[in-house]
Amino acid sequence: MPCPYKEEFSFGYKPIHHTFPLGHSAETLCFVGHNGLMDTKIGPLPKAKFITPAIIFACQSDRYFRPLLGELRCKLITSTFSNMAPEAYILDASLRAWANNQPEPEIRQAAAAAYAKYQSCSLRAAQRLFGVR
Repeated sequence: MPCPYKEEFSFGYKPIHHTFPLGHSAETLCFVGHNGLMDTKIGPLPKAKFITPAIIFACQSDRYFRPLLGELRCKLITSTFSNMAPEAYILDASLRAWANNQPEPEIRQAAAAAYAKYQSCSLRAAQRLFGVR
């Protein structure tokens, strides 16, 4: 059964207009925000047709999202291992690294560097947060 929702997001004003694919059409899945999975449980999820990379920035996202994303056939390429401030500059750094075809360790390093810069914490602490080895 096809998804009843339009799988794209469009915005803009003439002459500039942008359309971004969503859902099964998206090239990557991203989430930045409160980890609602810490507050509630959700039921079984449908399997996706294609394996999609995922970037999740929320408190302890690896622990809570990895099992669910596995059910959805999403490959978690960047996540967090502790509580954190989920803010857009981390997503910006990660997506830029991902769009430049950087390997997963470099994507996590980009997130850690941005986090250390804007949160005024040590790079090593930020690396631990994002699982940089």
